[in-house]
Amino acid sequence: MKERFVPDEITEFAKGVEKVYDPEDTAEIETLKDLASKLNLKWRGSGIHCAVVSHPSNEKKVFAIDYGFTDIEAAKKIFLTQKILSTLFPHNFPRFHASAGHVPGLGHAPQMAGTIRQTIEGAHGGNDGYEPTVSFATDAVTPSSSSKPTVTQPSNRDEKIKYPFKDIVAPLQRFGMQYFLDTKKDNFILTRDGAEYFVDILATTPLDEWDTGAIEEYMNEQKIDDGAKETVRDAIIRLRKLQN
Repeated sequence: MKERFVPDEITEFAKGVEKVYDPEDTAEIETLKDLASKLNLKWRGSGIHCAVVSHPSNEKKVFAIDYGFTDIEAAKKIFLTQKILSTLFPHNFPRFHASAGHVPGLGHAPQMAGTIRQTIEGAHGGNDGYEPTVSFATDAVTPSSSSKPTVTQPSNRDEKIKYPFKDIVAPLQRFGMQYFLDTKKDNFILTRDGAEYFVDILATTPLDEWDTGAIEEYMNEQKIDDGAKETVRDAIIRLRKLQN
């Protein structure tokens, strides 16, 4: 039987997410957790942007439901940007299977606004002896700003971190990306195979500020296969069309 894009349980959970006024209010999040439990949804976590629960019938996927109003154009940009990042850095960014948003002028979408993502299992930052390999002096890191340094953090599980997030900071800066992220430790997960994932959304500056030539050079240097290169190029083309 074909899997429903948005199961009924997720639609009901999304209604609860829309009622949240402050995502950092512990009482409101506890209410959401209770709702997830009543709907038999596995609670995965909450950040400043979204609440995350497992797909009710597919443990390999999670639903990340947005707290705020995300229009359909923004949803497309989020999906395409993540496709680029998860293709270039498959051990640091989870795949997004789909993204949904609201249509301006029509009010809230009938089911949900947010993303369907690859499930990442492992130790969250600050737990089980794992500390994320990076932290940021501010919320923004720019390729040319020495006043906003990236600081490498020690981890007593360093020997198990095969793909540290800190190793992709330089390539992102090389691509001319200024990026913004929720720096809560819980947004980083270390998997058993040593991959360090950032599981929230990495917001970046617009495509016209990126150095796409540097991305091409990087893909050649890393000997990324032709199929993955085409995936990145196609996503860049589609992003460019959205911005024009």
